[in-house]
Parts: sequence; structure tokens; C-alpha cells
Amino acid sequence: MIDITDSIINRIQSQCPVFTTVGHPLFIDIPNDFSQQTPAAFPWLASDKTIAPPENLHSSQQITQSYGIWIVTPRHQLEQARAEISQALLGWQHENSSDAMHYQKGTVENISADLIWWREYWALPIWIRQQ
Repeated sequence: MIDITDSIINRIQSQCPVFTTVGHPLFIDIPNDFSQQTPAAFPWLASDKTIAPPENLHSSQQITQSYGIWIVTPRHQLEQARAEISQALLGWQHENSSDAMHYQKGTVENISADLIWWREYWALPIWIRQQ
């Protein structure tokens, strides 16, 4: 299996100028005044699942990997942050994928003062193969 979280981070850093902070959510030290480091984006590999049960499982199977992205941003920048993520990821095909990345869903998870914690999910079809 592959994990392209680092490639997603690199893509967001290079194509989404609105973000001040981009990184792995598990390795970010959140300071007391996090608002100075926003907008921020934190992608991670959230899950994977089969697309359809294979008729004859020989040595490969197609699955869909789901990548979550935390977007932490002041309310007035949420629309721009989401638009830049969409522009960078929608239709992007990583070299190890079998098709293009597509949007799954998104939702507000928390509102703290002026900061919105938005979480969205993007899907990427890939093939896994016996080695």
C-alpha cells in the first residue's frame, strides 16, 4: 500500500498560497495563539476500502484511499482556503494512483472564536498488488 500524504502536503504548499502552515496533524505542536499560524492545512491518510469485491482475486485489487484534511482558518478565509485545496487536488493524479483524486465530503467540526476547524475528505483510487 502507498501513503501519499507527503505528496499532498507538497502540493498544498506549492499551489495554495493562502496557507501559512501545512504539515502532518500528528506532528504539529499547537501554540497558545494558533491564530497567528493560520490558515493551516493538515492532511493524513484516513482510511481505505475496496471499490468492489474482485471476481477473481489473483494478484491485484483496486481500492480507494481516503485522505482527510483539517483546514483551520479564520472565518473570512474559509472559502478561499477550500477553493485553493479544491483547485490543487480535484482531478490530480498521483503517479502511484489508478485514477484522479476526487472530493468526498466536508464539514465544520469546531468554531473557536474566529477560527473554524473544517475537515474534508478526498478519495484516491489505487491498485494494490502482490509482491
